[in-house]
Amino acid sequence: MVTTEFNIHLEDPVSTKTVRREPHKSNNHGKARISKTLIAESNAKRQKRWCEGHKTLTFDDWKYAM
Repeated sequence: MVTTEFNIHLEDPVSTKTVRREPHKSNNHGKARISKTLIAESNAKRQKRWCEGHKTLTFDDWKYAM
C-alpha cells in the first residue's frame, strides 16, 4: 500500500523492498517508544496535595490568585 502511494507520485517506480530498506538506512525502524513514568512518585504526591488544597477555589479566586 505504501509502495503504491509512492509510485503514484514518482516517475520511476520503486519496489516494496526499497520502501522497506530506506527507513532503516536513517535508523528509523518503526519501533514503538518505550513507555515510562512521566511524573516521579514524589512529584505526583506533591501535585495531588496542591490540587486538594486548591480544589475549592472559585473562578474569581483563580482570577486574582495569579
